[in-house]
Amino acid sequence: MISVVIPVFNRKPFVKEMINCIISQTYSDWELILVDDGSLDGTFEMMLQYSDVHDKIKVIKRERLPKGGQTCRNIGLDFASGEYIIFFDSDDLVSYTCLEKRHEFMELNKEIDFGIFPAKSFSDPLYFDKMSSNVMIWGVKRNNDDLSLFLSANHPFIVWTNIYRRLPLIEKKIRWDENVMLYQDFDFNISTLSSRLKYKYSTSKREGFDYFYRLNYEHDTISKHHVSKEKFSSTIYLINKVFCILELNDSSKYKNIFFSFILNYYKNIINSKSYEYIPDYLKFCKQYYKNTNTIKLEICFILIVKIKKYRIQQVLFKILLFVLFPKREFFEIIKYRFKNFIYLAERTISREKL
Repeated sequence: MISVVIPVFNRKPFVKEMINCIISQTYSDWELILVDDGSLDGTFEMMLQYSDVHDKIKVIKRERLPKGGQTCRNIGLDFASGEYIIFFDSDDLVSYTCLEKRHEFMELNKEIDFGIFPAKSFSDPLYFDKMSSNVMIWGVKRNNDDLSLFLSANHPFIVWTNIYRRLPLIEKKIRWDENVMLYQDFDFNISTLSSRLKYKYSTSKREGFDYFYRLNYEHDTISKHHVSKEKFSSTIYLINKVFCILELNDSSKYKNIFFSFILNYYKNIINSKSYEYIPDYLKFCKQYYKNTNTIKLEICFILIVKIKKYRIQQVLFKILLFVLFPKREFFEIIKYRFKNFIYLAERTISREKL
């Protein structure tokens, strides 16, 4: 059996679409565990209506702290009884053959702990499977070092692209860190990689995508990315945690790569106008990076805060990033987008040969 765990918070119209996707699956041996994070828009009541009709659907209300998707997923993991477990988001879509194909893949690859499947973004629900060169793609093998991709802020896969055997997660004590308020998916994937779980990508381009990530709508998600005192402290905690993991691996190789993540959060702080956190962040970074990179960050901050108009600040900030970090800000992005384009082209050719 496959246990599908979905954390939910005020997602009424979208949760309904996702639930209907699961109910319509061609694979029938599943259970759906919906963990409500304190919805106030009628989502919880709507989910209870589904559970009253479908005995495979369980609705659980989070009754302990902390609030957030990480806690809800742990609660779902505790209630799960399937051999396999999948973590989906409440506002996305999946293909009707998603569970069937993932189960078949795991049965054919008994040696792996989790399998990875292609997913794409969409903004128009009427054309969620439409292919274009500007879509975001995950779950596609890009090189032989996924850890380096995660550390450089390029996610080769997301938790919802994966299906896990539940027993290895339990044996390795892999859970969602409830102290992490941002980058929860990043943290979970780093944990699976550092725990040496065995995995494999599904390589069939003919079958296409089985997960569709929704973009471009206004909402209050569980993991909304904004900077606050609590989330800043949480991110410092996460960065320290990652460095501890790197010390157990090849720190000399990955430390420089991880600076891309450091830079990415720096951009989040600047873009959210939370300048009061910059001095502490730079002081923290100097513990690990006593080189020109931290000096460049300081120069960037000093120059932009002297300008009072926010729009001018943002323009100058982007210019400075390209000047100070040209490789990280340009070439890596182009490389990532190019690989997306190549995958789309290969998939189109494969489907035309059918």
